[in-house]
Amino acid sequence: MPIRSIPLTRRWPRPKPVYSDPALNTVRLTLKYPKGNPDVDKAMKALCAQVREVLGHDLLVPEEVDPWQLRKDVEETQNFDLAYCSYDFPDDTLC
Repeated sequence: MPIRSIPLTRRWPRPKPVYSDPALNTVRLTLKYPKGNPDVDKAMKALCAQVREVLGHDLLVPEEVDPWQLRKDVEETQNFDLAYCSYDFPDDTLC
């Protein structure tokens, strides 16, 4: 019996995305990251722009923070929604 190939030109209906709920349009999350590094600044703003493009609204709000304040917010007070920071492992066992 010959194997039939299925043409890939047919467009299947896309499921409705979960994130299209209108109630989510008012949600804002701050993305804290250390200031002073232009590459990190550019990357975080690009990330926020990509999320905005997919969702259609500003979910992520980039916020440059002093590196020491960011470390305090993350490790001590947990005063952040999302944070980008580096971590140096004490040894190679966890890498």
